[in-house]
Amino acid sequence: MLCRPCFGDQVGNVRYVADAWRVGRELGGKLKRGEVAAAVAALMDDGSARMRWRARELRRRAAESVGGEDGASWLNVDKLVSHIRAVPTQTLS
Repeated sequence: MLCRPCFGDQVGNVRYVADAWRVGRELGGKLKRGEVAAAVAALMDDGSARMRWRARELRRRAAESVGGEDGASWLNVDKLVSHIRAVPTQTLS
């Protein structure tokens, strides 16, 4: 994935894609044809196999996390609902 942040949360998103998840590259500054072509070529060469592997691994882990009643996301939402239900309610008079 080639990322070119313009404003807002895009800068943070690029940091995740390029640095944390390592599934893409950042294109900074003013875009020039040669730089874009070089970045595309770099993504398509043999070195990109690692990025593709990381993307597949992140996909697998995300699916595992939300997959069914034993996934971490499911369990966390279930805990939140239980916590909210346990809070005593007050009536305003």
